[in-house]
Amino acid sequence: MDHQPTDPAGYRPTRGPWIRVDDRPGVTPERTAPRMRFDLLQLVGWGIGVWLLVVGIVAVARTGLADLDLGSPVVEVVGLTATPLLAGLLIVVGLMILLLSTGAVEDRSLRMLGATIAIIGAVWYIEPDAFASLLATERDHGTWTIVTGVLLSAASFIPPLSIRRPGA
Repeated sequence: MDHQPTDPAGYRPTRGPWIRVDDRPGVTPERTAPRMRFDLLQLVGWGIGVWLLVVGIVAVARTGLADLDLGSPVVEVVGLTATPLLAGLLIVVGLMILLLSTGAVEDRSLRMLGATIAIIGAVWYIEPDAFASLLATERDHGTWTIVTGVLLSAASFIPPLSIRRPGA
């Protein structure tokens, strides 16, 4: 028999830092929390990260890495041109966004990354030919990069919602 003291509400404190769910009165042991977290930033981050990762991998598959020339060949993926270097950058940024969006979401880091992506997009939009030899950038790259960065930064300002679990 458990010899832990019981307070008037029926709660029996456990040893150590953990609270056993079945020790709390009125709570069934199957549930750990009556509320769940819905984080729009996490969903936006996952969406952008997966999209960049897929586009980058498809671009690498189409360009190949046989001769290690990072500026050629130039291929088209979802209507945008890409080189092996741009494909590698898309993969790295996609992985960064996925890592920052998983678990405890790093809203400040994603906000800064989104702002940086938007700034790079503005540069590509204003001066697309400056990086054309290595990245095959065009004005459309700048437009999509600005939209991606602004979307990521804007989502980082929306606080996560706490939603009551169904049946709780």
